Amino acid sequence: MPTPLLRVRDLRTSFGSGDRRSEVVKGVSFDLNKGEVLGLIGESGSGKTVTGLSVLQLLPDNAHVEAAELTYNGRSLAEVGAKDMQRLRGADLAMIFQDPVGSFNPAKTIGWHIVKALGRHSVGPSGDLKPGDLKAVAAELLKQVNIREPERTMASYPHQLSGGMLQRVLIAMVFGLNPKLVIADEPTTNLDNLVERQILELIRSQQRQHDTGVLFVTHDLTVARHLCDRVAVMYSGRIVEIGPTERILERPAHPYTAGLLATARSLEKRDAALYEIKGEPGATSWAKRCAFSARCPQVTDRCTAAEPTERTVEAGHSVRCFNHAA
Repeated sequence: MPTPLLRVRDLRTSFGSGDRRSEVVKGVSFDLNKGEVLGLIGESGSGKTVTGLSVLQLLPDNAHVEAAELTYNGRSLAEVGAKDMQRLRGADLAMIFQDPVGSFNPAKTIGWHIVKALGRHSVGPSGDLKPGDLKAVAAELLKQVNIREPERTMASYPHQLSGGMLQRVLIAMVFGLNPKLVIADEPTTNLDNLVERQILELIRSQQRQHDTGVLFVTHDLTVARHLCDRVAVMYSGRIVEIGPTERILERPAHPYTAGLLATARSLEKRDAALYEIKGEPGATSWAKRCAFSARCPQVTDRCTAAEPTERTVEAGHSVRCFNHAA
């Protein structure tokens, strides 16, 4: 079998110091293949974003990350030094953040940002670009994400563009560097429905064009259905279900996944009383029990006496549940 683009085994991330540490990611494992879009789904606080930031080593100094295996194209990221990791970011590994405004210097023009990124990573068919070519390439990148007046946009400052336009610019910058792996952290959360669909189509088209592997972080199962080849559902720091998107969304095996689906469908139908999963996320730990047990409609005594291990539902589809659906 080919080497996965990204392999994660037993990833654990905690914050704090000494004995006063809080574990946020609690043994996450998955593979992401070249040209694949894997959705990482769950409520706020489930550990989705921290998982992505852990891979790219973008966490603050009080974070501690460890993993049995964390490789990119077969290369251990745990053994990559800070300078080498900085070279990998952008050219090989990239991130699209939830709030595009924070990705730009408000005192610099859009053109300055794109040209700076292109020049830093020396992209181009021959591996480098002359300074005079950078602006032309930057304008072409903006055209590829359907920005009709690229020269005007390049002369603008971040505050002069809408959130949707800034997200387009960020997508152009990211995919313009031809990274092999992109982590997209809820890039459509603050956008209206029409702009959201446009941005999702852009990400998918750019991903296909460059054959990029994408880890797509979202809380929206509807978004996952349209974009992702596979989905991994996270709850309280762990993946509780992973498999092909259509299989999981049509026949979810974990009660939490089923609850998320019921909520999404209730929103789509605009029900007067929206379906909700009872209780608060993260209120129960994984210590000698299922962390979802306090909120689960199918809970049994077994769920509160032992922690469920990963079980195979069918080839490529696994779940962490004692009472999973077939």
